[in-house]
Amino acid sequence: MSEQPRQCPNPEQPAPKRGRPRDTGKDAKILAAAQELLAELGYEQLTREAVAAKVGVSKPTLYRRWVSRAELVAAAVGDLQWSSSVPDNGSLRADFLELAGVWFAEDPMRDAIFVRLLAALPGDEQLRELYTARVSAPRSQALAQVMGNALAHAGIPVALGPHDALARSYGGRAPHVHGINGIGEVRLPDAGLELSPESAPEMLVRLARALAGELRVIAIGPLTNIASALHLDPELPSLVQELTIMGGAALAPGSITAVSETNIHNDPEAAAEVFAAGWEIVLAPLDVTMDHVLEEHDQQTLAASASPAVQAVAAMLGYYLGFYRSVFGRRCSAMHDPPAAAIAIGKVRPASAPYARAVVDATDGPGRGQTICDLRGRHKGHPKPEGARCRVVLAATGDASGEIVRGTLALANAPLAARP
Repeated sequence: MSEQPRQCPNPEQPAPKRGRPRDTGKDAKILAAAQELLAELGYEQLTREAVAAKVGVSKPTLYRRWVSRAELVAAAVGDLQWSSSVPDNGSLRADFLELAGVWFAEDPMRDAIFVRLLAALPGDEQLRELYTARVSAPRSQALAQVMGNALAHAGIPVALGPHDALARSYGGRAPHVHGINGIGEVRLPDAGLELSPESAPEMLVRLARALAGELRVIAIGPLTNIASALHLDPELPSLVQELTIMGGAALAPGSITAVSETNIHNDPEAAAEVFAAGWEIVLAPLDVTMDHVLEEHDQQTLAASASPAVQAVAAMLGYYLGFYRSVFGRRCSAMHDPPAAAIAIGKVRPASAPYARAVVDATDGPGRGQTICDLRGRHKGHPKPEGARCRVVLAATGDASGEIVRGTLALANAPLAARP
């Protein structure tokens, strides 16, 4: 019998995979068991061995799939809370509500898991990194795409507020800060949008009533609109979940006078009324906003974006960077509104945000426009004063400026659905 010639392997042909294919059904059982044990025991007490025993698989089977406890938990949490589709209903509100319905649907076990997990994040760097990659990043990408779709739909309503402050006439712009046109002399094309037939205060009241207990409001200018809405509906604070205000100076010096910040100073009567009402307030004063600076290289990063919208933002910042040279001694810019917005949506977390009673000086003396925050408890660890409903953000954690630049680029790069 002649010997058959040996077959030489074909290098262009993929080698056959060894072993049995991965059992996705077993994966699902393991993740479900990890979810149950995480809710019951917490992250610190959960072990891969306990998960393997609960499912009835060998430890090597589980170890081959997830090389660490953090990997297993991140996979379990990502599997629990995420929906693969990003809604595009033609309405920003509808898209947000649909996402919220997925992310925040009532689920006692999921709620318990997230409470346990968030408590463990500060002490485990690998878990934090995996949580960011598997949970936070997909959510951020989804939000960016939803916002991008909204821009494509041009469906964001714009309403006009009062021209004058409550007690005084409009004092004019600050061309030395923002340019004559208010946006650094950048010329933008007409967006083709029409103003809403209702005023800004009327729109705020309508939305608060329609979304009672859900609406969060971010105020990044004088509080005239908020006070005017309060006149229309004195019950407004009970309808709004939270009011974030960029304004004031708690322990830091002011920007218009030694004690007053621009937004509060431009209508202190309105600010005094707003602070006296029963809102849940998060105040982002100069104490935190002046500590987060956008440098010239950040502006250049934005300018290099392929997005015309981001390029326009970078051009506007050029004027602002020039103004702040007199403050910081270099071309850079304190970012006031973006940190406040980032704090409001949870992208930047406060490092110090004690509750304090806060009032605004609306007199005609040298303290006019001052935001007076009673922080006398600082030496006792800032216990919450009785009746205080205002959290004063004195410091924020992390790289707020970098987070804002990255978020701006992510929004610009979010894929937009094609429109006819």
